[in-house]
Order: sequence, then structure tokens, then C-alpha cells
Amino acid sequence: MHEEPAPEEHHFTIRQATLDLFESICIFYQNHPAPYLPVPDVVKLADAIDDGRLFIVQDYSARSEIVAATAIFDYAPRKARTLVYELSGTRVTSDVGGLGPLNLQCIFIALRLGQLVSQEEHLLKVGLSQSLVAIVNEDNETSDGNLKLMGLIPMQEPLPSWIDYDNLTWLAPKDKDKWKFYYADDRSVQECLKILFELGIDRKFISLTRINRSTGKKEKFVFWVDIHSFETLYILDLKAIADGVRAPHLTPPPQRLIF
Repeated sequence: MHEEPAPEEHHFTIRQATLDLFESICIFYQNHPAPYLPVPDVVKLADAIDDGRLFIVQDYSARSEIVAATAIFDYAPRKARTLVYELSGTRVTSDVGGLGPLNLQCIFIALRLGQLVSQEEHLLKVGLSQSLVAIVNEDNETSDGNLKLMGLIPMQEPLPSWIDYDNLTWLAPKDKDKWKFYYADDRSVQECLKILFELGIDRKFISLTRINRSTGKKEKFVFWVDIHSFETLYILDLKAIADGVRAPHLTPPPQRLIF
């Protein structure tokens, strides 16, 4: 009987970017523009990198070219008592596109939620809470589907007045209805973490596959996760959230910003 040959393997690292890569990351975003959103501004980009909230994907052995990136940006002022963040800045090149059983964009959503709730215990001690939103164009069916698949919840109108005000800084009033707003809650986090553990995040890597469009052959992609929040110190806490033993305490975006 003819044996199916083992799929070709590709190994990559998902890791937190560092400020020495700032220029390379700017070039990556310039070279891979999103059809619906501008490139991240330099302040948000630098802050996210400095806070460890921007992830990049590079070849495991070379660590040279960036083939994907994603981030959590500040969405509300840092002085607010509820810290509000935005899932944004996701770019995935064809080098790591078309993967299954979940695409890399969905994996990015889950990793960022896991990172966010890993610091929740410290925030509760100092009297802070945190929320997370995502904004997607109504024509971006892929991103909209990814957010729904990963359990994010549509925000209902009317939006909080501070979000309406913020929209005026980057969005023409006539275009407001073209954008959808989502938020994550405890259930979203639990579902995302369940998926990560099913994919083996506790082994420090995630395996995905795809069919090469040129050759028709199956390929295996191994992503080694080098993110502080998924190290041994935090992984048991994240597993407790995935199992419903512990709540992550992620709140809906506040109606008012309190300082």
C-alpha cells in the first residue's frame, strides 16, 4: 500500500516585538496596508511594542523577515479607571495565510485575549478594570466572521458618548454606519483559551495545516509561542479560566470614562 508522504513542515515563532525592531515593523505595515484602515500611528505602535502588546511572526530559525503582526492598542486614556484596549494592527501575509482548522487571524485574537487577562489579578488589586473592543468595516466579511467565531459580542447602539467622540477623530460622520463595534467578555475569553489549549498552547506551540495551492500538497505549520503571558508562571491560571474555574473579570466598555 502506498503511504502518504509526510507533509512539508514550516516552523515560525510568534513573539513579542521589541523597540529595536520599530523601523522594521513600520516598514512591514507600510508594505502590507489594510484595505479598510490606515497604518497604526507611531505613538500607538511604539507604546504597544514597549508594553509587549505587539506580536510578530518570523521564521523560527532566521528571525528575519516579519510575515505577520498583530497588536492590542490603547483605546481609552491610560489615566482612566477602566483600561480600554483595541484589537487591531493585524496583518497576515500569504506566507502564513490560508491555515486551518483556524486561520492565523483567529489565533491572534485568542493569544491577545489570553495576554490581556493574564495581568488581571494585579489590576484588581489596584482598583482598575479592563475592557477590550474591536472595530471592523461592514464590508470586511473575513474579519467580521473571525470576531464572531471567536466569541466577541456586537456592541449595541447607542455607543458610549466617548466612543462616538473618538470616532470623529478618524472617521467622517457619514461613514459611521459602515463600521461595527465588538467587545469581549468573560465568556469570549474562556472560549478563546479553550481553543488555544485544544491546539496545544501548554506545549508552547500551535500546529496548523493548509493545502499548497500550487502543488496541491498538505503543509504543516508549527508556531512556537514565545509570549511572556503563556510561560509556565501564567499557564495554569489561563487553564483555570479555560476550564471555568476562575473568572477573567473582563468588563464591557464603560458608558463613561472615570479618572
